[in-house]
Amino acid sequence: MKTKALILLFFLCCVSAYCKNFDEIEKISNSKYLVTIYQSIENITPQEAIKLAKNKAYNKTLDYEEIEVSASSMILQTSENEKFKDIFAKYVCTSSSGTIIGSSILEEKKFVENNRVFLKLVIEVKVGKHKKKKDPYFNIEANLNKDNIREGESLSISVKSSKDCYITVLDIQSNNSINQIFPNQFQSDNYLAKNKTLNLPTEQEIKLGLEYVSSLLEGKDSDLELIKIIATKKPLYLLLDSEDDENQFEKLQETLIRIPRDEIEIVDLPIYIYKR
Repeated sequence: MKTKALILLFFLCCVSAYCKNFDEIEKISNSKYLVTIYQSIENITPQEAIKLAKNKAYNKTLDYEEIEVSASSMILQTSENEKFKDIFAKYVCTSSSGTIIGSSILEEKKFVENNRVFLKLVIEVKVGKHKKKKDPYFNIEANLNKDNIREGESLSISVKSSKDCYITVLDIQSNNSINQIFPNQFQSDNYLAKNKTLNLPTEQEIKLGLEYVSSLLEGKDSDLELIKIIATKKPLYLLLDSEDDENQFEKLQETLIRIPRDEIEIVDLPIYIYKR
């Protein structure tokens, strides 16, 4: 009996030691969560580990909150597109009932276990939810001419809406920079009548010689980007700070979540860019 008891005790201790590295989440208010993430930092930089840990925290929070995920977001979360989920986790649920608004790291600690180096992060994650419910008669369809494109090739986008609306198109890069590609200084009119198709670049942009040319971040041979198409029943004005990527994200999410759910539709389209 003593031997069995010692074996059981040893087993429980091992389980306890192993379980302490399970990710955890705790709700601390109606909109805030404390999420503890244990991330291996072998073969990656500390910065990459922090990025992965934060994206895990976003996914865990969205799962815990049971925020409805839009169909376009589901595409990003299939097994063959797992990289998209890791890079763009915080962006892809804005068109559903809620989204991640922001986050801050409260604790950061490295430790070694079983000869492996881990990073423990305690992250405060803030969630926002839309007021009202989706308008079942307001839907948009959006497509790219290609979802795999060589650097330097031109990108074209088509958008169709079931209701009169205003279209905003963002290009979100893997370093979290956000660029508004439509409307722009050459084409400020972004109104789209119901059941009509908007082709980008527009005829006016083409006449001016404007193309949406794909490009890679410096030092990359290939990359993943997210084209976010936002349709709103009223004109949308975004203030994005190109000097502060994290601030851009928070400003974007806070702006979008303030729009009543029945006045906004979003489609997220992933694109893979590679060198010639």
